[in-house]
Amino acid sequence: MRPKRPRSWWQTIVADFETSGLTVTRFAAVHDLHPESLRHWRSKLARELPAAGGMALVRVELAEVAPLAPQVLTAVVGPAELRVIIGTDPSYVGAVVAAIARAAQPC
Repeated sequence: MRPKRPRSWWQTIVADFETSGLTVTRFAAVHDLHPESLRHWRSKLARELPAAGGMALVRVELAEVAPLAPQVLTAVVGPAELRVIIGTDPSYVGAVVAAIARAAQPC
């Protein structure tokens, strides 16, 4: 006879089963369980869920968060200063820097 497993263990097993995509029989075989034990605990835990379709309301408090200022990179190219937001496409920035450098060259 197997030792009695705690409720918390069955809660974890049932949650794993629910997300596994396996049949009761296959999941039980993989985890060395009796299929009827898994069915029993699945049913027992489901009956204990709140009546609202297995969902419960929880209180959520939102904290005010100051918006982040975008981080800016400044590149000096000859007499020009180019400011770009970090994360801007590097090939675009390179093309702009090259155009500024060409424009800054004496004729």
